[in-house]
Amino acid sequence: MNISPLLVLAVELYRSALPGYQYQFPRDHFNHPEFQTEWWYYTGNLHDAQGRKFGFELTFFRQGVDRRKHAGNAVWDVRDVWLAHLALSDIDGGKFLHAQRLNRSGPGLAGASFEQARVWNGNWQVQWNLANGTQQMQAFDPHFSLQ
Repeated sequence: MNISPLLVLAVELYRSALPGYQYQFPRDHFNHPEFQTEWWYYTGNLHDAQGRKFGFELTFFRQGVDRRKHAGNAVWDVRDVWLAHLALSDIDGGKFLHAQRLNRSGPGLAGASFEQARVWNGNWQVQWNLANGTQQMQAFDPHFSLQ
């Protein structure tokens, strides 16, 4: 049986999600670099000031690529790939709008940070107020935005 070298690397570098994990909130709302895949998923229904109905979805994904330490440890090393999807259903208008983006962490391009209390990809973000547990989201596209 041939096993992909990438699969072997993933098994060696990342933890498996197993029963018994001890959650610690609010810390566990954010990044877990020891795991290879995680996501933050928001969906909902809302209406504008005129009462028009909308549905939305905003999702951030982190996919671990390589957790090994590299010489120089440069900010542009690709350890994670960050994806994001944004969708808006204009229920009354019968339209569906969507956008996506892909980034590496780089110098603050995308991430999930307990210290900053936010998850972001470019100018799309969810910001937590850890004192009261509320969250505020924003995502901008040339054709539509969500706040």
